Amino acid sequence: MPTTAQTIITAGYSRSTGNDPGKLATDDELLGRLNRVYQGLYALAARQRPDEFVTPTALVLVGVTASVALPVDLIDIRRIQNVTGAKVHLIPVTELERTWHIPPSVYRSGNTLSSRGRAGDPIAGDTLTTWLLLAGTAVVALGTVLDATFPTRHHELLVNDLALYLDAKDEDRSPDQFRKLGADQVQRLAAFAQDYNLDAAALEFVHGGSTRVPAATGDRS
Repeated sequence: MPTTAQTIITAGYSRSTGNDPGKLATDDELLGRLNRVYQGLYALAARQRPDEFVTPTALVLVGVTASVALPVDLIDIRRIQNVTGAKVHLIPVTELERTWHIPPSVYRSGNTLSSRGRAGDPIAGDTLTTWLLLAGTAVVALGTVLDATFPTRHHELLVNDLALYLDAKDEDRSPDQFRKLGADQVQRLAAFAQDYNLDAAALEFVHGGSTRVPAATGDRS
């Protein structure tokens, strides 16, 4: 069965009997947290193994400058070709005046893909097949299904993160469970890093939540 946001959130709550659904955090709050962590992990995995995450997408150039808007939060462009199957070269915008770039050529400026505009380059109305590394599905509702390309073996990273997030919000909770959750998360982060040949520093955005030293007043850092 596909894994939904509800599945991850429920599992996060279930990691501790002290979690009271709806009391420590709202659904929207947890969805926001889940989406941010998921997008970060998804992008790291996609960049390391692009062939497993790439999506062929047809883009039609329009307008005088023959351009097209790229999908929001696009991670990378892996390949572009025209209707004949010929490769369309993606050149740096800083090298538009260089003559060594052969047609057909396009360039990226922000979130827009544009034709260079020289003879042989794509024109308005042309359809370009682009192999894109798209962002992971935005987790905006409890029924949102996580992308099948994101391995199930790493879903526990998301569960642990929410469990740690909930635990950190409860000032009256013993730090023992937090340390146990944190230790499990460290191991799973190491497995993720090894799986995708990542430096540990690349996972600091999700690793930070697994360390907490409570002060005498009960504050947590």
